[in-house]
Amino acid sequence: MPKAGRYHEGVPCWVELGAAGLGRARRFYGGLFAWEFVELPGRTVSRSSGCGSSAA
Repeated sequence: MPKAGRYHEGVPCWVELGAAGLGRARRFYGGLFAWEFVELPGRTVSRSSGCGSSAA
């Protein structure tokens, strides 16, 4: 696997996380990273107003 470098501010970056218990994962990661969650067809997307965004 290549070594991670530095991400430039404003460049999109995402990670996908599969979770068996979506409700528990939302509570855990929402509390840990202050993520907000948006329901989309077939997936839930999380976002942060702070240091970046994610998809779950």
